[in-house]
Amino acid sequence: MPGAKKQIHWMLDELEGFETPKIKLEQYATSSELAVKIMEMIDEEVGLEGAKLVDIGCGCGMLMTSAAALYEPQKVVGVDVDEDALTVCKRNLRRADVEEICELRNVDVLDVGVPKNEEFDVAVINPPFGTKNNI
Repeated sequence: MPGAKKQIHWMLDELEGFETPKIKLEQYATSSELAVKIMEMIDEEVGLEGAKLVDIGCGCGMLMTSAAALYEPQKVVGVDVDEDALTVCKRNLRRADVEEICELRNVDVLDVGVPKNEEFDVAVINPPFGTKNNI
């Protein structure tokens, strides 16, 4: 798997980032190294093969793309309130050739963006969360 991980790092490094990051939405690029490490840790703890994963605030899709490319999840759903980020994410999923198992939703999870009857095995969110838009 070390060779595969290196290829995934290279592929992730080629993905698009935010064209115009929105500070209020805490948009920043996650490095390929961090994305792969996060997914490795989650896989070691709970397993990602065959899992249903939701990426809350998926942005450009670095976490969901790395999960879909490195492991064999059943389904990966990315949710985000920003249509611009989802447009970039869609291009990234296509570029990484993982769009067939990925679904994107333009929703606000605070407004019940994930149906209550839908269950996921793993939920990821890119930290930190809530540091730029404190009320």
